[in-house]
Amino acid sequence: MIWYNLTADEVLKSLKVDQKSGLTDAEVDKRFTESGANELAQEQKASVLHLLLKELKNPLILILIVGAFLSLYIGHSIDAIAILVIVFINVMISFTQELNMQKSMDSLSDMAAPMATVLRNGNWEKIPARTLVPGDILKLDTGTIVSADVRLIETTGLLIDEAALTGESLPVEKELTAISQNDVGLGDQINMAFMGTVVATGHGIGVVTATGMQTQMGHIADMLLQTEESKTPLQLRIDVLSKILLAVALTIVAVIVGIGIEKGMDWMEIVNSAISLTVAAIPEGLPTVVTVVLTLGAKRMVRNKALVRKLSSVETLGSASVICSDKTGTL
Repeated sequence: MIWYNLTADEVLKSLKVDQKSGLTDAEVDKRFTESGANELAQEQKASVLHLLLKELKNPLILILIVGAFLSLYIGHSIDAIAILVIVFINVMISFTQELNMQKSMDSLSDMAAPMATVLRNGNWEKIPARTLVPGDILKLDTGTIVSADVRLIETTGLLIDEAALTGESLPVEKELTAISQNDVGLGDQINMAFMGTVVATGHGIGVVTATGMQTQMGHIADMLLQTEESKTPLQLRIDVLSKILLAVALTIVAVIVGIGIEKGMDWMEIVNSAISLTVAAIPEGLPTVVTVVLTLGAKRMVRNKALVRKLSSVETLGSASVICSDKTGTL
């Protein structure tokens, strides 16, 4: 249903709610069961074990682990222990950093959960925004974060900052008149207020028309959830380097085996020599250096009040050569 095409009375009638008393508790329970919680779906949080295993999937780390076992096989136990210590340090630095970032993101999400003032059973009451349902009568005051998509039914000098949704830097003055046109852009739906926007000044009352993932903000969240994760430029280069190192190592083994067979050397001596040269070709310190540099970058960003969810994302911004934004600076 296109709510901005309807008058305030038509919206109230359609949602079966009385403007003077709001919904009853029984009706709220029924609608909550149908519509679900008023919150945006989030990407499933990775478990601690998943985060740890993800760090071990790094191609360079896998090559180092193989190198450690090969060193152990040829009797170079000190080299094997040194490589495994490097692997452990590298994995723990990355794992700890990403775990801390995930906790910080969770803390920000908790802080962002607003309260809402609604009319229920004839009384105005403050409730957690996640319990809003379609048909709730919602009060909007200066500084209020709009907790759901609403069709406005009363306004007094109401201006709403919709920059988070539309990118427009100036607050939009709201009116109650029904809009006759169809396919009207969000910025021109002046009788609507949307989840995540902020009341800049004035007061208003609206009836909730959509909650959770059915809101305009929910549609954006749904697109983000469906976006496939891509590797950063650094990760791509490390993958290429890992393949080159693997190819070099296999080439060395093939050459040494060929020379050994031609010279009539002992088979075990040939294998040991090939393994020794293969281990020597592996840059044990490279993963640790990369991780430490990215960690230092993440900490510097935190000091400047910027959080990154993944350690590899620190490098992505540094690789940006073109940044596209509209006239308001919205990315």
